[in-house]
Amino acid sequence: MPVSGHIPTFTESVDARAAATDADGRLLLRPDEAQALLRECFARYHAQLIELLRSSLEQTNDLFEVHSHIPNGEVESFRNKRGEWLERCDKTLQELFERRLAGQRRRGAGSTATLPQRHSRC
Repeated sequence: MPVSGHIPTFTESVDARAAATDADGRLLLRPDEAQALLRECFARYHAQLIELLRSSLEQTNDLFEVHSHIPNGEVESFRNKRGEWLERCDKTLQELFERRLAGQRRRGAGSTATLPQRHSRC
């Protein structure tokens, strides 16, 4: 099979309905159970991601500690915005999760994008 540069999406490579059923075709989880499971998984993912982001933002202090050529006013402005960035990221992540759970599809270069073709110069 020739390589086309196209990477199949999840729904192209796995029948999502089949993945959520047992061998007899019965649903493994009721819709409310599936949604509760997704919410629980997201809550764990979300908590870990926010903690990782918080830790990463705190470590940005190292960028300015030794012989920084950036004016102190700009450094202080950067440091003061970190909390706002974390809050905005947190809010956006939660909003995106809720939209996806409600059925809104992703837009842009997400799962439907194809990779550019590679051309050989041989």
